[in-house]
Amino acid sequence: MKVLFGSLGSPNILKSKNLKRYNGSVEGYNYIWILARNPSIDHLYIASQDWEGLSPLEKADLDPRNIIINCYENYKKSASSHTVLFEYLKNIQIDFALCKLGYAWGKNSLPDIIFNPEGGMYECQEQNAYSSNLIYFLNNTRTPYFMLCPDPRQVKAQVPVKWNKVKFLTSEPVIHRYDTIHKPIEIMSQINMEVNLLSVKELAKTAAEQIFTVTPIPLRYRGTDLITSIFYDKIKIPDNKKYRMNIGMMQGINLEDNSYRFNCLKDWVLKFPFNKDVGVYGSKDNKTENWDEEFVKQYPLNFKGKRDYKDLDDILLNTRYTFVIGIGPHWSTAKWAENLILGCIPFVHPDYDTQYNSIPKGSILRVKSPEELYERIEYFDNHNTERIDLVHSLIQELIIERDVKNGLNFIRHLNDALEPLNIVLQEKVESTLIRKKPHTLF
Repeated sequence: MKVLFGSLGSPNILKSKNLKRYNGSVEGYNYIWILARNPSIDHLYIASQDWEGLSPLEKADLDPRNIIINCYENYKKSASSHTVLFEYLKNIQIDFALCKLGYAWGKNSLPDIIFNPEGGMYECQEQNAYSSNLIYFLNNTRTPYFMLCPDPRQVKAQVPVKWNKVKFLTSEPVIHRYDTIHKPIEIMSQINMEVNLLSVKELAKTAAEQIFTVTPIPLRYRGTDLITSIFYDKIKIPDNKKYRMNIGMMQGINLEDNSYRFNCLKDWVLKFPFNKDVGVYGSKDNKTENWDEEFVKQYPLNFKGKRDYKDLDDILLNTRYTFVIGIGPHWSTAKWAENLILGCIPFVHPDYDTQYNSIPKGSILRVKSPEELYERIEYFDNHNTERIDLVHSLIQELIIERDVKNGLNFIRHLNDALEPLNIVLQEKVESTLIRKKPHTLF
C-alpha cells in the first residue's frame, strides 16, 4: 500500500532538536513514526526538507522498515514551485493521503488562479507556500485524503464574504479555502461536528465562469488528542510530588473572546487565596501567543512566564494536580493525556470534551464547580496512597486499555475513517530494523 503524509500549512519537521509540541511538529513526527511501522504500508511518501539532514541512526529510529521515500530528496529552496510534489508523484498511484493541518492553510495557497469577485486575482501570502504543493497535488490527482486537525482554530468558520454582484451561497458560517477544490473525505479531529468549506467548484478561465460552492465536510473524533502520548511507558512517575497544582496554558489567539480562558482560569483557580502558589506556565517556543498584560498584572505571582516544554514536563511530573481548560468550549485537547501520563491528575472544566469522546461521563476528572474541584484535591492530599492508586487506575483505563502505546489507538480510528475506501490497515506495529538500498521514487 502506498500512503502520502504531508503537512498542510506548516513545515514537515523531523529533526529531534526542532520538534515542538505547541506547533504540532511533535504530532507530525509521531504520525510518521506510527505509519512507518504499519505492515500494511510498504511505501510511505513524505515531503520534508529535514529528511536528508537526519543521521542514519535518526532515519532508522523513524523508519525501521526502510519504507519512507522523501519526495523532496533533491529539492532546492530556489526551486520552490507549487508543482514540485505533483511532478514527483504524478505517475504513482497513492492509495490515500493524510494531511496534518497547520496555520498557514489559508484562503489561497496557490497564486493567481482564483478570481476575486471584486476585481483582479487572489494572491497568497508567503507562508502559504507550506500548503501550495500539497493543494496542487491533491487538486490535480484527486487522491483520496483525510485532514488531521487537533485545534479548532484551524477550522474556525466565518460568515460568508458578501462580494459585489455575488449572492451569499449560504447563511451558515463557512471555512474560506477558495483553492481547496478537491475535498477531504473527512477531517480527523477531537470532536464530532460538521463544517462547511467555501471554495471554487473548479478552476475557470474567466471571472464570469468561476463558480463558488459550499461543501459540507464531516469532522470526527479520531483520537488525535492521544498522539503526543504514545510513548507514555518511557515515563517513570514519582510517588511523592513537590507541587500541589500547576497549569500549562496560554491565552490563545483567534478566538471570538480572548478572555474565555482567563475568565475560566480566574473563576476556578486564581481568585482563591489558597492557590497563590499555583503556577501558570506558557511554552517558551511559542512566539505568537502571550497572556495580555492586563491579565498578568492581576495575578503576578501566578503567571510564571514561558518554559521549554520539556522543562514544563519536569514541573508537571512533580505536580499532583492540574486543571484543564480547552482552547474553546466542547473540544478535547492533548492536555489531559499529556498531564495524566506524567502522573498529574487532570481535572477538567465542565465545558471540556462535552461529547465524552475522551473522558467518560461521570469520570472523577469531571468537576461541576470549584468547590467540588477543591474537595477532591483536599481529599486526595489527605489520602496519598489513594491518589497514587487513582493515577495508575486512570492511566490503565484511559491510556493502556485504549492501546495508546505506539499509536495502535490511532490506527483503529484511521481504519474507521478508511471504511468508505474499503481499506483496512493491520492493527500491528512492526519495528524490525531493515537497512538496505533505499527506495527509489519509481
